[in-house]
Amino acid sequence: MKKIMLALAVAGVLLPAPVYAQSALSMNHFTTNKMEHEDCMAKARRAMRRARLSLLDPTSETVWAETSNRQTLAAIYCLKTRDVAVFSVAGRRLDDTRPVLNRMVDAWRDDE
Repeated sequence: MKKIMLALAVAGVLLPAPVYAQSALSMNHFTTNKMEHEDCMAKARRAMRRARLSLLDPTSETVWAETSNRQTLAAIYCLKTRDVAVFSVAGRRLDDTRPVLNRMVDAWRDDE
């Protein structure tokens, strides 16, 4: 859990200025049941697309995306050291982030 929180803190520092200034964060997670890392990353990309988000450049353990208005940033962390995928959405208000998170979660579940 410490690594997850550290990753989120680092991500907050690296975000572009408009997103960095935002104040709402919605999170969720799924266990991946020993899913291969590349499979998790592929599933995360599919979930982002199905959630109607625009993909950004990924990192080694994270698929990044944003809403079309570029006001909400989303990430799915596929952690190599844990059997978990962590979902986070940052935006101005929870009313902005919760629907995006719900779409991501639904898309992940529908990809079973």
